Amino acid sequence: MTIQEQAEEVRRVKKFESGVVKDPITIESTASIADLIDLTRANGISGVPVMEAGNLVGIVTRRDIRFETDTASRFRPS
Repeated sequence: MTIQEQAEEVRRVKKFESGVVKDPITIESTASIADLIDLTRANGISGVPVMEAGNLVGIVTRRDIRFETDTASRFRPS
C-alpha cells in the first residue's frame, strides 16, 4: 500500500479528535451476542460501549465473548 493509500485509509476510519471519539458506535444492553458480533465485524472494531436508556453501562469486546457458543443470548455488562 502506498503512503497516499495509507493516509486515505487512516482518514476514512479515523473518528478520533482531541482525545474524543466523535459519534461512537454503541450497542444497547438488550442486544444479543450475535448482534454484537455482526456490529463489530461490519465496522471493523473490537470494542463497543454498551448503552441503557441513554447512559453508558459498560464496554464489551469480542474478547469478552470469544468462547460464547449461545450467540442468541443477551449479554450483561459487568
